Amino acid sequence: MSADGRSCFYGDDRVLQQVDCATGATIHSFVGHTKFISAIAISQDGRQALTSAIDTTVRLWDLESGKELRQLRGHTDTVQSILFSDDGRNGIHGQG
Repeated sequence: MSADGRSCFYGDDRVLQQVDCATGATIHSFVGHTKFISAIAISQDGRQALTSAIDTTVRLWDLESGKELRQLRGHTDTVQSILFSDDGRNGIHGQG
């Protein structure tokens, strides 16, 4: 859920879905992963999301535009958890 409580997020197989929490209406569908999404993190300011997937990538998304900002590759296994740290820097933890 976003910090303001208006947007909810879930992984729908390979797509990150951002929906209005009150109505369930889709705000954005973030398409890019080629396999099941394993983790989702939303920045404290509510402007960005991180997703990781079984495809061994981590993707940074702009929640306002719905666009992918960056793709992090090179992991050798699924990244199982991701986070934005308190100082705003991304944190990635996993097996690979």
